[in-house]
Amino acid sequence: MISNPPSPLTRLRTCAPTHSTLQSTYRLLILNTEYWILTRPMRRPLLIILTLYLLLAAGYAVASPPFETPDEHLHYFTAEFIAREGRLPTTRDPGLMGQEAAQPPLYYAVASLFVRALDPGGAAEALWPNPRVDVSSVAGNVWISPLAPPNPRGESGARPPINANMFVRVPQEDWPWRGYALAARAIRLFSAVLGLGTLLCIYAAGRTIWPDRPDRALLATALVAFLPQFLFIHAAVSNDAAITFFSAAALWQLLRITNYELRITNEDKEAHAKDAKEAKNAKPEDTWRSLRELLFSPLATRHSPLAPLLLLGLTIGLAMLSKAAGILLLALSVGVVGLVVLLTARERRLWRAIVAAAWVAGPALLLGGWLLWRNWTLYGDPTAANQFVALAGGYRPYSLLQVAQDMDRVWLSFFAIFGWMSVQPPAWVHMLSLIHISEPTRPY
Repeated sequence: MISNPPSPLTRLRTCAPTHSTLQSTYRLLILNTEYWILTRPMRRPLLIILTLYLLLAAGYAVASPPFETPDEHLHYFTAEFIAREGRLPTTRDPGLMGQEAAQPPLYYAVASLFVRALDPGGAAEALWPNPRVDVSSVAGNVWISPLAPPNPRGESGARPPINANMFVRVPQEDWPWRGYALAARAIRLFSAVLGLGTLLCIYAAGRTIWPDRPDRALLATALVAFLPQFLFIHAAVSNDAAITFFSAAALWQLLRITNYELRITNEDKEAHAKDAKEAKNAKPEDTWRSLRELLFSPLATRHSPLAPLLLLGLTIGLAMLSKAAGILLLALSVGVVGLVVLLTARERRLWRAIVAAAWVAGPALLLGGWLLWRNWTLYGDPTAANQFVALAGGYRPYSLLQVAQDMDRVWLSFFAIFGWMSVQPPAWVHMLSLIHISEPTRPY
């Protein structure tokens, strides 16, 4: 009789107790890879999904002309600045970086390696904005809101748009690719690899939520993998791929912590009763042991290592270096970990919650805190959001009515809208996509 493999937590608890962070982290990563991703019955369908995703994402990366995804040229020239100057840009530096110069640098630092190796220069001179581009707010929409104001640029609003390319195509972009055309597509493939990591995290999160239903984890992975907009965004030069990957990784780890590491078992309850009995006859030297347990085992279970909290903190730190939204991820994770410890700990709940939150926030701020300080000294705003506002023309009132007018495009952009929000499939494709997404939510 073949039995199911033990869960990672069970196998962690059978190992010899250790406070070695490196050993615990290594064991955590190995067991997760072995159990959640390489479980034999689900290995083949998962590999099929991931392979098809990579093929489709590569197809998007090859087929889309350079800089024909939103702000792709700004992202590319930010990486190009780092490759050329050897330092991080600011919004005061000249160049075609726009607001992306104020973005966190991790994605652009990696992308600059491709630029340095493949692009000898001249991309800015070859860039030719299309003076007749037609990307009006109503072009190609499923419906035109009667509340929408008239188009101030006088664009046609034709369906499909008459001229959707933001830039005029030049001979340098023809096959065989060279220079910026080759470097941009190489960076796009890097974004596709980050998307692959996102899908693995989604699958692992699904296995965490439904440990006995791997088919549901596969379904969740497939729904995201074959979403046209997910493929399009992950076949572009954009730091969105990086923040999506690190956010998915952090949420998966957060699910593991709340589902496994903070669950009080009968063994823990019995051990706690024994500890309470021994505490009456505690000796002075036991004070240090109690303090050490509080600092290095802040979770509710006695055998929980620090590795899950430290690894979560490091992941959040990388997210903070990818996009400012990583700060929100830090606040969410610290709040969830602290709240769960506060609700499940048996004793010294508040202190354990504070210590657990600190073990998450510490590594995150160690990795990303310097960027917050840099933004504060340069721009007077740790998030650099004021630079985005300034480059967009300053603060402008935005009413709920305007939000309602934009909701049709927001809804469309979840499924499929390409180019500079100007190229989209027929309306029936969106309807089928909505049915495809909503069908698995029905009870079965």
